[in-house]
Amino acid sequence: MPTIIVNEIPLKQLVFEVTNEAVIIVEKNIQAYIETATAEKRKILSQQNKFNKLPPVASVMNAIENRQQNMVQRAQYHMEQKMKIIFLEKKHKIFE
Repeated sequence: MPTIIVNEIPLKQLVFEVTNEAVIIVEKNIQAYIETATAEKRKILSQQNKFNKLPPVASVMNAIENRQQNMVQRAQYHMEQKMKIIFLEKKHKIFE
């Protein structure tokens, strides 16, 4: 893979490539979070007859679902922050 000098790439293309790469990474992270939560739900549901003590299975399932939503929201927040940084830098370079 040849080394790319930043000055040779138009700024819009560079921003697009960085943004696209960030979106791909966040989507992969979200998918991994969903797969992990789904696997844990399956484990709990397959063994729910073994649980005789509190918390009930429904409470554990709700906790997993809440955690899953939090992980997705965290990934979305992380993506928003990256976009703000990228576009802030772009705006700053344009006004120099």
